[in-house]
Amino acid sequence: MDISLSGSKHKPILRILVDKEGGIALDECTDINRQLSDILDKDDIIKESFILEVSSPGLDRPLTEKKDFEKVIGKEINLCTKEPIEGENFFQAMLGSVGEDFISLKLNGTQLKIPYENIRNAKICITMQRKLRK
Repeated sequence: MDISLSGSKHKPILRILVDKEGGIALDECTDINRQLSDILDKDDIIKESFILEVSSPGLDRPLTEKKDFEKVIGKEINLCTKEPIEGENFFQAMLGSVGEDFISLKLNGTQLKIPYENIRNAKICITMQRKLRK
């Protein structure tokens, strides 16, 4: 679960991303939204009026934990580092392996190890292909 509060002071947006093994359905998000809305209203946790959004992280879900990376081994990912590695902060490469303290990207025929603590954000690279009609 990922929780964020954004928007303006007068119209805050409370966003909650929920997920489970195998994915989450729209009606499950709706149920969670209703339950959270009831709790937040009853306990008056957020004093001002706000918008509550409950959704699935979708295809471009962030990769934040070791298990997230393990699911996408062999796929291309976009990754930003906190500190530069070989002068670069952004990498688009195939995820080769996942270790206890690092991930390994296949980049230009070599393996580049990136420690988890140096990963600012990472997502699977999504490409859209369109079939051309003849």
